[in-house]
Amino acid sequence: MRIGIDAHIILPAREKEDPEQARFCKNIIKALLAVDKKNDYVLFFDSEMKDTREFRQKNVTIAHFPFLRYRAFLPFVYSHMMIAAYLASWRLDVFHSPGGFVPLTYMGRDIVTFHGVPKNRKEAGIFVKTRELGAKMALGRILKGADAVIVDSEKDKNNLEKRFKIPAKKIKILPFKPSKVNWKKQARGLLEIYGEVAGQKPLFIRGIRKAATIFPKRRKKIKKKS
Repeated sequence: MRIGIDAHIILPAREKEDPEQARFCKNIIKALLAVDKKNDYVLFFDSEMKDTREFRQKNVTIAHFPFLRYRAFLPFVYSHMMIAAYLASWRLDVFHSPGGFVPLTYMGRDIVTFHGVPKNRKEAGIFVKTRELGAKMALGRILKGADAVIVDSEKDKNNLEKRFKIPAKKIKILPFKPSKVNWKKQARGLLEIYGEVAGQKPLFIRGIRKAATIFPKRRKKIKKKS
């Protein structure tokens, strides 16, 4: 498998914004690379991340998102399309976002880790502009379009089922809070999920289903005759 992982949060300036997510992302990547020498990994860092020596090994390719710094100046849909096209160019079997956000127009197989509903623009991540779409609505569409959603607990799983109507079969529980996580065990659990998702229905069929989920048709309102 060729596995892509969003590692843009692993940057000193970004780690200050959300230290928990940054720590989780770094720990899970290191654990995966320690237990898995068979699959190929593409790690997507921020373009400002220059020192990636601790992640380099034979089955790892280091990539950088080329235009994150310009995201604030790009139209919402265009920024999603640019990042989605960049990810698609790598021909990944599966893309995992430990931070929980994937560009809405990305049609490849993807997995997101759910950390909670963003409260404001700062928490909304690199792929969501709260003022334009609304973090809750965007997050809901990302989660519904994902092939698998990873949560920390049964409580989070129930929250997703009730609040976002996510099918229970798509939600996987893998504890990732620092006090209770076994990183190597979780890495092996992730590999099982990666394999399951990578082996799903052909991409063109999956792409049609995802597009219908993320961009649903608007229902026409029927005007009542007075």
